[in-house]
Amino acid sequence: SLVLLYRISTFFISGMAAFMPPLLYALYWAASFYVFKIGSETLAIFLLLAIVYVTLIFAKAPSKIKALLWGFLYALLTLTKPIVLYSFPISVPVLLWPLWGIESRKNNAFYILITFLVYGLFVGGWMARNQYYFNDYQIEQAGHVVWVKAEMAGVSWQGVGAYGVAAIFGDYIADKISPGYAANPVPLVTNRKAKRIWAEKEAENMSEFDINAYFLKEGSDNLKRRVGGAILSSFPSIFELNAPTNHRGFSLAHFLTGTHEEIPAWFKIFLILSIRVLWFIALGVAVLGFVRALRASFYSWFIVWIVIY
Repeated sequence: SLVLLYRISTFFISGMAAFMPPLLYALYWAASFYVFKIGSETLAIFLLLAIVYVTLIFAKAPSKIKALLWGFLYALLTLTKPIVLYSFPISVPVLLWPLWGIESRKNNAFYILITFLVYGLFVGGWMARNQYYFNDYQIEQAGHVVWVKAEMAGVSWQGVGAYGVAAIFGDYIADKISPGYAANPVPLVTNRKAKRIWAEKEAENMSEFDINAYFLKEGSDNLKRRVGGAILSSFPSIFELNAPTNHRGFSLAHFLTGTHEEIPAWFKIFLILSIRVLWFIALGVAVLGFVRALRASFYSWFIVWIVIY
């Protein structure tokens, strides 16, 4: 991953400064944590960087082999992190956009055909395998995720407001504005409820696939009735997904809540705000980097798209 990140860096940065991105990644505490705890994140990051690198060398000198490799890597990433599935139909045009008008229509059509065939063979083949063995084509059982989203969409206006404050400033500060929130944050309450229902269904001897189907149907039906709430609750979720993290890569949303009571409240608030201000400045630098990169080079379009996705 570090080598790939360096190779990607050389497309945009010259000289010794090209070592800065891999150095910063190597120093990132959450990345270091996954050196000792094996999980899908390590593999997913490697595959994502490999896809970006192949995208860059493909844009510079397109070939059928690179298109095939790109489709294969994208398929592996989808099987590792199934949420990537929905990005594929957009990623292919973004991949080929720099070549439009440069390569012939015949070549571009062939590249599209290769990527879709390879991707369909591996991802579609795995889905067909799941359908055959488990009567369920899904790559990942994610019904509970849809159900939790639907539950959050049904939260009261006050609850959404407190969740929004917590997503930006943390549970401790949200509790100061909406007393009692820290003891029952919206994400924690909904996830606890999902776990309780799952345990109840297991006690009724329902299979994992049947439980997932139950959550998926209930969640989908509720989302259809709560479209406005789903959109509204999604805005705080953006900040929650991009919250500062601890040494294990988990969110600092609950930082200093119910712990270290010897620290004065004003100093806790100061510490929380200091961390979050620095974090959001870093995110602001990233957004500024997106804008500058898009203006400077068409090579960066794919990177910006995949990061935002």
